[in-house]
Amino acid sequence: MVHLLLTERHDLVALFFDSPELKNSDIERMMKFVYTESRIESKGEVTVRNPLSCTLGEKDWPVIMECVNKTQLFKRNVTEEEIKNLLLGTLKEPLIANNLKGICYLFDALSVGTFITGQWQTPLAKSESIKSGKSDKFVITTNLSTTLSRLKSKNPMPFQTDINLLVDHLTDKTKSKTQ
Repeated sequence: MVHLLLTERHDLVALFFDSPELKNSDIERMMKFVYTESRIESKGEVTVRNPLSCTLGEKDWPVIMECVNKTQLFKRNVTEEEIKNLLLGTLKEPLIANNLKGICYLFDALSVGTFITGQWQTPLAKSESIKSGKSDKFVITTNLSTTLSRLKSKNPMPFQTDINLLVDHLTDKTKSKTQ
């Protein structure tokens, strides 16, 4: 559980370990948040289930949306709200993939930057947020993992530069907040 807290649940670490004293009731409450995958945005405020353990916030959605639309990851341009809901696992209508390699690269880059869980493929597939651009079927875990494996074994693709710039920006912003 400690590994999970340190690698994926920065919200809980900030809330529970910033106080001078950690009580048994705090530990029980923290464990409940870990096992239900709930998120705490500020003291006392609990958000809905967050299967990707996304740590991004309101100021990040426009930047991600711009990158996603510029790299044409989906068949149509997406909104900030759709990006937010996609990353929080609450998207109501699935998006149609235009570039599954780019989508996989984006999610993998966000996981390397610790903005989402390293185990993103299963929760993303289970959320049924993305449909294949080639068929009307939902993208499944196997599609995501196979695409990512193939992507890592090939030459760099044009969208990778834009996605790398996005993740570098998010990482720099996060580092400046903590300093």
